[in-house]
Amino acid sequence: SDGQGEIKYVGLSIFETQAQGQFVGCMLGTQELLLQRLNEYISSEDYMFLVEQVRTVLQEQLSDSYTGFMGVDMMIYKTNDGNYAIHPFVELNLRYTMGLVAMQFSRQFMCPGSQGLLRIIYYIYDTLKEHRRMQTASPLVLEDGKIRSGYLSLCPVSPDTHYMAIVDIFE
Repeated sequence: SDGQGEIKYVGLSIFETQAQGQFVGCMLGTQELLLQRLNEYISSEDYMFLVEQVRTVLQEQLSDSYTGFMGVDMMIYKTNDGNYAIHPFVELNLRYTMGLVAMQFSRQFMCPGSQGLLRIIYYIYDTLKEHRRMQTASPLVLEDGKIRSGYLSLCPVSPDTHYMAIVDIFE
């Protein structure tokens, strides 16, 4: 929202969860790739219709009083008859979100055609050992200054580290 009456849609982010809903990670890739993934459950037309409806409501309610990023959590779920549906407005986050981080990371640092997952991981112990194992198992591959594939920690890892923000990228 620009705080002056206009709200602009900047893109889609997709979170992966476990069956019970626990966060696994945020998908990385081009907007086209994410939309293809979404199309496994709902059509692009239905999604864009919902985006415009939500944008219109938010513009009426917040566009003059809020300046900054916002993220609208939507949820795809399986109905009793086995089809998929979308809940268009689970939560509104008036902040710079993980989804925006994933979208910006994908645009700025990844090769087109690559995809991956942005994750926050907690280790009780041996975080540094696991970090080194992942560096060896999935070394970073760059092409024209962008990431083609591999593992990257987004923050320093030391013997005292328990949380890691990482990306795993593949083709």
